[in-house]
Amino acid sequence: LNFIQGEFSNLQQTYNREKAGWQLFYQALENVEKALHAGESWALEIQKTTQKIVEDCRVN
Repeated sequence: LNFIQGEFSNLQQTYNREKAGWQLFYQALENVEKALHAGESWALEIQKTTQKIVEDCRVN
């Protein structure tokens, strides 16, 4: 119960860290998407690399 009790419980702290991490992830994703639309080479390279990783993970 100590994990969920108190003003700054461990649960609240964990939630806040998790939320901040996801916000950072979605900001990065949005920036890459904008860069792709702008045709920036670094973003196109990331897209190509990511597509290769996903393709290599497919199970037939």
